Amino acid sequence: MLVLANSDLSTANTLALPCIADYKLVVDCAEQLVDAIAFANEKNLPWLVLGQGSNVVLPIKLHAVVIYLNIVGVAIRADNGSSVKVVVGAGEPWHNLVKNLLQQGIFGLENLALIPGLAGAAPVQNIGAYGREISEFIDSVEVYDTEQQEVRCLSRSECDFSYRSSVFKTAGKHRYIITGLNLLLSIKDQIDISYGGLATELKNIAAPTAANVFDAVVRIRSSKLPDPAVQPNAGSFFKNPVIEASHYQQLLTTYPDLVGYPQVDGRFKLAAGWLIDNAGWKGKAIGPVATHTKQALVLVNLGTATRDDVLNYAAALSTAIEDLYKVQLQREPVAYSANCQRLA
Repeated sequence: MLVLANSDLSTANTLALPCIADYKLVVDCAEQLVDAIAFANEKNLPWLVLGQGSNVVLPIKLHAVVIYLNIVGVAIRADNGSSVKVVVGAGEPWHNLVKNLLQQGIFGLENLALIPGLAGAAPVQNIGAYGREISEFIDSVEVYDTEQQEVRCLSRSECDFSYRSSVFKTAGKHRYIITGLNLLLSIKDQIDISYGGLATELKNIAAPTAANVFDAVVRIRSSKLPDPAVQPNAGSFFKNPVIEASHYQQLLTTYPDLVGYPQVDGRFKLAAGWLIDNAGWKGKAIGPVATHTKQALVLVNLGTATRDDVLNYAAALSTAIEDLYKVQLQREPVAYSANCQRLA
């Protein structure tokens, strides 16, 4: 286990916010987590697991022990029929995993290409894109349970997946540390292009393959979403809000071009990016923070932003959206205080 004091995390979060953590520990296996947590307790500091920082908003100073999981490795195991089980270490870069599996003839994750972050972060947020969610492919998740102080394997049902959420977000703070994923994928090239934008991108291909879907997703995301290495950002900053059908119909009378998707419970999920764009906030800057010029759902750091700059911008934008549509936006990234407490 590598111990780094006064660790600079400005390059360890994709918003590139300035942040110095009291300590950073690099662990290479699940067993080292016991020592990592013991170290934090000895220092009387809270601890935080951080991957590539693609879904966090960090303060200038973080009085905490940051645990970085360098647990890597991918193992492919045969399953019944056309299925294969893929065991993935939490420290594997997500996009590389998707690409490498596809090259080996293992399909299912292609719609989730080019999502930043490590594999261990994927179940927490139940990452999703272009009509698919990671929960569809998870057989189980390997964790270190800090309450039981043991390594466990949680089944898909125990993970309690829902839209952009899971038990890893709703359980007691820091109960589970994800150390690996057990994915159930396919050796059959069965694609899903039900998402409108993806179908449009592939309309000139008579029989698109999973490789075509992967390439299309990469093209679409690259054209709409800024590369964090070039323009720091945390991806989609707000969840797509879900509203009652009556509210949706009311909004349609004023905004006939409103983008909404019917849900199984009768409600409608709105495209937050459309709401922001239609409100005139696409590309709008306040100090060192702005919405991206091509995707209004993404907040970008123009160069010198801090946590407070980002949160103040998000609050102003959320107020404008609520005033205009009577719809509340909910932040996706987790913001932390200097004492490592989650901010509302």
